Amino acid sequence: MPRTSRMVVAFGVLVTGSGLLASDDATRKELARLEGTWRVVASEKDGAEAPPDDIESMTISVAGDSYTVRREGEVVEEGTLRIDPTRMPRSIDASPSKPEGKIQRGGYEWGEDGAIRICFAHPGEEDRPARFSTTEGTGHTLTTARRIGPK
Repeated sequence: MPRTSRMVVAFGVLVTGSGLLASDDATRKELARLEGTWRVVASEKDGAEAPPDDIESMTISVAGDSYTVRREGEVVEEGTLRIDPTRMPRSIDASPSKPEGKIQRGGYEWGEDGAIRICFAHPGEEDRPARFSTTEGTGHTLTTARRIGPK
């Protein structure tokens, strides 16, 4: 799976909440906050920034506990998300179904400007990243996205 797709999967995992991990009410409120279309504005993996050309055409749409990642308008990934907004940091799991892949576990946080940052572990790893950063060899992906479409 291309590096940018993994970044998007990470974001998608953050946004969705199937299999509700937190209280239903807290999860519903957080999922409502995540709904809409987001543009990836920054991404890095293993401490290296993604080239601007790799991310400038990427969008992530969230509806309920489902996410869709598009690049240049074409669907490159779909799946479901599980979130727990009561944990610190908030947790997110992305489960890609198209193409099928391993679950990505991560954490997310909201910026003061409304942007969202999601840090995912390498697909299939059980442990979540402890910080919102990446370093060489970890396989961690950190993605920042801003809302561009309606809730």
